[in-house]
Amino acid sequence: MAFLYLGCSGDIGDITGSAPHAPAVDSHATGTASSEIKVKPASVIGHWYLTVDGARMTLVVEQQTQDDPLRATVTTETAGATATPVDQLSYNPADGRLVFRVPGGGQAQWGWYLMEVKDGIATGRLAPVISDVPPLDPLTYNLQLIGWQEEAFGRDIVPRVFDLTIDGKTRAILRIDDDGLGGTKPLHEAISTGIRRQFVGQLKVYASSGIGDEQLAENVSISHWDGRSLVFVRMASAPTKVFSGSVSGRLLGGTITADSQPAGIWTGERTEVLTHGLGQRSPAWMANWQVRTRARLARLAMDGNPQPLTTSVTTVRTIAPLPQVATMDGRDDNSSQWPQRYQLNELAFSFTLPNPAGGAVPISREAHGYMAVPTTPPPAEGYPVAVALNGHWGSALQTFDPQNMYWYSDAFARRGYVVVAVDVGHRPLDDRARIYGDTQIGDDPTNGNGTHPAIKAPGLASAWEEEGERVWDVMRGLDHALARPDVNSRRVTVVGLSMGGAISDWFGAMDLRVQSVVAAAGPPDLVAMPYKGNHSCWEWQRGNIREFFEPGDLHAMVAPRTLVLETGAQDGCYSTLNPPFASAKQVVQRARPAFDVLGGKLIHYLHYDAHTFHVGEARASGQALGLTTPMREVATPRTFWSGAWQLNGETTRLANSLFDELP
Repeated sequence: MAFLYLGCSGDIGDITGSAPHAPAVDSHATGTASSEIKVKPASVIGHWYLTVDGARMTLVVEQQTQDDPLRATVTTETAGATATPVDQLSYNPADGRLVFRVPGGGQAQWGWYLMEVKDGIATGRLAPVISDVPPLDPLTYNLQLIGWQEEAFGRDIVPRVFDLTIDGKTRAILRIDDDGLGGTKPLHEAISTGIRRQFVGQLKVYASSGIGDEQLAENVSISHWDGRSLVFVRMASAPTKVFSGSVSGRLLGGTITADSQPAGIWTGERTEVLTHGLGQRSPAWMANWQVRTRARLARLAMDGNPQPLTTSVTTVRTIAPLPQVATMDGRDDNSSQWPQRYQLNELAFSFTLPNPAGGAVPISREAHGYMAVPTTPPPAEGYPVAVALNGHWGSALQTFDPQNMYWYSDAFARRGYVVVAVDVGHRPLDDRARIYGDTQIGDDPTNGNGTHPAIKAPGLASAWEEEGERVWDVMRGLDHALARPDVNSRRVTVVGLSMGGAISDWFGAMDLRVQSVVAAAGPPDLVAMPYKGNHSCWEWQRGNIREFFEPGDLHAMVAPRTLVLETGAQDGCYSTLNPPFASAKQVVQRARPAFDVLGGKLIHYLHYDAHTFHVGEARASGQALGLTTPMREVATPRTFWSGAWQLNGETTRLANSLFDELP
């Protein structure tokens, strides 16, 4: 977000419909909204739920008539908090810039606020000073805020997701949606025409008393839901429990009743506001949701995803492929039958970006990686391209090591792909100390994957999240690969394991040049992550990532392309469930509606192993041959109350190899 000038258009209102197989409404490289989107005048009036320097605050903007000036108040989310009027309020609908001052003496964070509001998302900064005019020095605005608008995400009463606390100890996610019939008629039309709506619900317990106590997802009966009052029944519990409550802003709460048991209490807060929900939608609805979500995530995590002003890529050295001394235990791609007919180039990337503090001097960004180029002639249509991403404590070079757990770059390169592997890792401690404190020298500094300084102006905290920076670097690696005249731009695959799998989710969702995504052992569900001792680098600096989306939403953004989600039957890295793959099956179920209406392939590759990458081509340690997928993947929410489908580990052979399913 630039301070001296915010060059942004107004809010995106209703988006023009598009064919389910025509993602041309997105920029091919960045996924941001294109000129085919109808832009309506910006709307700032309403309730904004903000995280301001780690604290929660509600901003209410009002206007009595079109001729009256805007007025606003701020209220902290603390017991007994009172509203504080703001002053010096101005709003420019042309660029979505909202400026106001919170005077000293109130409960809210005082100072000057510069906000950019667009399509229901707020980003901005705060200068904690009291002056008669906004400070001109950008470095004064050293606090940050992000948030969302209730009215933008409340046109219909579904989908809704709430993070619940039950009886003060049990944590659960409640999802509410239309039963799927809304796909034939816009949901707000169904309300206005008086059509009786049926709702479905799903509850997922993920913790209890501060420790991991994850349970299977269970379908709940939605007895009443009108956007303000809610009654749902836990049919799978014994005895049956009835939850009754009401919504106030982004919060809700109520009581629990059950036969022969005293009443309990429950509270909750709205989360996953960007979600596409559980039910079916029309192809146009789903395609438009993808466009808007891609643009919103770009603003939240990538400061709008700017293009580099300048790019320089230097070949540091050319080396032979890393030797294969012996076949690594667990590698199952028949590597001995695919010689290493490629050369390896070490690359240094250097970019400049617009300075977020304004001014003429841009800021710089450095990245590092390797590219494999086949030594065999290209096919008539050009070499296919693979983008490979390492996991924690790995590096781009490790993905070319035949003996390493991240061996997939070597596997793709042997098959004649141009493979570009960009180091993904972690910021220096000063740029993320609030979240985690390890990896202070990087993941694999010996091989070039040291720390990655944040994209920021000197003296200011970054407006980017770490995942956004990782994705941006990888986009630039793909730029370089696709600039070659001997590649096939219609055959681009991204592949990664662990953290690399998580960034593959992001990259496939945000970059439409990718035709297939292979995400191995990425986090299936973020809610359980803090209770398993997982690394915290996925969390956001400026707010709660889960308030906006879950991995299943990234997966849904890949349709109508190909998405392969690899899960080890014995991988307990992210889940306390037994078996742990149940959590992955839940997330696949939530992503499936997008593929049902837009087409494409959604493949859950459930293999025998744990936190590893496989292709299923050769037998290894008793593994079943082929690309194996669960035989039962989807439960019908309206009738299927049992959670047994999540426990079913039976698989069927879909193909001889992962490579058979890639374009």
